[in-house]
Amino acid sequence: MTVDINHAKELAEAGEFDKAWKIVNQCLQDNTNESRALLLLTYILEKSGRVPEAYHIAKRFCDIYPGEPAGWINVGRCCDILWKIDEAESAYKRAIACCREDELRKQAYNNMAALLIQAGRFKDAKPYAQRALDIEPENGKARHNLGMCYLAERNWAEGWKYYSASVGSVHRHAYRYGEEDEWDGKPDQVVVVHGEQGLGDEICAASVFQDAIDISKKVILDCDARLVGLYKRSFPKAKVYGTRTQKVLNWDEEDHKIDASIPAMELGKLFRLKNEDFPGTPYIIPDPERVTMWRALFDTKKKPVIGIAWSGGIPQTGSKFKQWSLDDLLPIFRSIDAHWVCLQYKDAQAEIDAFRKVHPEVDLKQYPHATLTKDYDDTAGIVAACDSVICMQTAVAHLAAAMGKHTMVFIPKNSQWRYAGDSSSMPWYKSMMVIHQNKRGRWDDVIEKFAEGFQDLRRAA
Repeated sequence: MTVDINHAKELAEAGEFDKAWKIVNQCLQDNTNESRALLLLTYILEKSGRVPEAYHIAKRFCDIYPGEPAGWINVGRCCDILWKIDEAESAYKRAIACCREDELRKQAYNNMAALLIQAGRFKDAKPYAQRALDIEPENGKARHNLGMCYLAERNWAEGWKYYSASVGSVHRHAYRYGEEDEWDGKPDQVVVVHGEQGLGDEICAASVFQDAIDISKKVILDCDARLVGLYKRSFPKAKVYGTRTQKVLNWDEEDHKIDASIPAMELGKLFRLKNEDFPGTPYIIPDPERVTMWRALFDTKKKPVIGIAWSGGIPQTGSKFKQWSLDDLLPIFRSIDAHWVCLQYKDAQAEIDAFRKVHPEVDLKQYPHATLTKDYDDTAGIVAACDSVICMQTAVAHLAAAMGKHTMVFIPKNSQWRYAGDSSSMPWYKSMMVIHQNKRGRWDDVIEKFAEGFQDLRRAA
């Protein structure tokens, strides 16, 4: 029995879930309450993407073995993925209470810190991250969590120091282009700065590119392919390639001779150590021809043109808390007679058609050749031609504000560290207004209040 379960564990950790399940299944047929088999079944189901099933198996395990912390950690992890935040927090507290081993206690502390960070509760998360570090001072997950807590406090020096531990993890990609070291800010070197996270993160990190360019012999920007055109125009002194996910780099021969490389967001620890280091000024330059084209069209509308995006994120980042229905936005649509430009990054035509069938008075239109292409220069052109942008927390918020466009971004309770606190601004962008949700799952009060203020603002203008 022991040999079989150990072998099943090895298979599961290697991703051989079907083979592992056969052993676990046989084990549970012999003893339906076998603890190791139930724990492993939870793991197999979770890693196979069958999280709701994993959740119920984990709950059953805790019913049978309420004093086993591993079971409560599994419940917490499943609830975390399912965004059952309160239940996840309760489960991790149960795990911590019954932990007898440092390894499990450290895991529970790390998971609790990550959960609370995900929920935007950075102050509450910080002591759990610190307790995990007390057990293992160099633990990467704990340092990453503590780093985000410090960054949320805008304690930049401490934040970047700890946040660096996550480079190379599932959170932040790491690339090497040879035997080079990570760049430490030494001037007059050839440096590769590479993207590491999502599109919005890349654009946000680009606010520091010019600092690196100003002191380097040459900067090579290895970015998401969709950003190449924008970056070439915005940073003309840099060499730009859209190859960061490619194994074979078809670069010019001379560009393979580099001295150092660095993940884009790591530039913060070199150039953004206090609030005064953030200029907040525009740094992304759209294609003037695209902008001229869109402005010529929008001039025919004879009314304000406002870009709008009503959803953001993916399930793993809490997308269900970062979305409105178009009906939710009626108070905003009714606050001003505008031409509303859809800035959704996925095709929203069917949704728009259904909405306008009921509300034909709302002038909302999608321009797919601007927003659904593989070149973000297309999106930048139409955004730059808008009078302002209203959006959920999504990549287009960074794009708009990085061009100096008046941007109003709505932030859910489960916010990123960049938006932490109650401030209506963020240091990266002077042109961005941050509007915080009051209660998780509810937007109506915030939208109505915003619509009233927006109407008054437009009247005054």
